[in-house]
Amino acid sequence: DMSRLAKFRGLSSLTFNRNHIFYMQQLEALRQLPTLVSLTVSENPVCEMRSALKMTAIRLLPRLQEFNGQVITEEERQMGR
Repeated sequence: DMSRLAKFRGLSSLTFNRNHIFYMQQLEALRQLPTLVSLTVSENPVCEMRSALKMTAIRLLPRLQEFNGQVITEEERQMGR
């Protein structure tokens, strides 16, 4: 249950590795973390949809500056809107 992370409002970076994340929507609770700018999601079932993963993350969490170790460019941000 990701909603338990909401109490850590000062988090700026978060890594999920082998957490049984099947859908990016499972991470919606992270929207409550206003300082989250870096997210890594690795070795999870959701990673199989690699082509759409970054764009989905940008749409879900528009404040992200980095996803899976890659800087989010302004062009990617525009495409994600």
